[in-house]
Amino acid sequence: MRNGLEPRIGPRSEDLGEKYKAIYLFPNVEAMENALANWMAEAFDDDETLAVIHVSLPSGTFQHNTGYEIEVTARIPPDRIEIICENDGLLDREMLKKYDIENGNCLFTNSP
Repeated sequence: MRNGLEPRIGPRSEDLGEKYKAIYLFPNVEAMENALANWMAEAFDDDETLAVIHVSLPSGTFQHNTGYEIEVTARIPPDRIEIICENDGLLDREMLKKYDIENGNCLFTNSP
């Protein structure tokens, strides 16, 4: 949180053969929940705590939206990041959906 989000090629990106550093965001709660119920759940250990954060991209930030994820290749400053919750077992689905609808920004799930 001190430095914001830095584009990187992490272990999963490396395994997938990614060629450039990026930050991957979900465009909405539905895409995040779908990933957590499927492929993303397999990427984390069962005892690993996940966090949900809200990201407001700075104006003019280049992004590539595939529909299920948003790729950002620029640093996202810490003042554009807000922690929504830090334990996926305690997610309030209705609160997340309301937050998603009202703010229209990206939600991202990652280990803290």
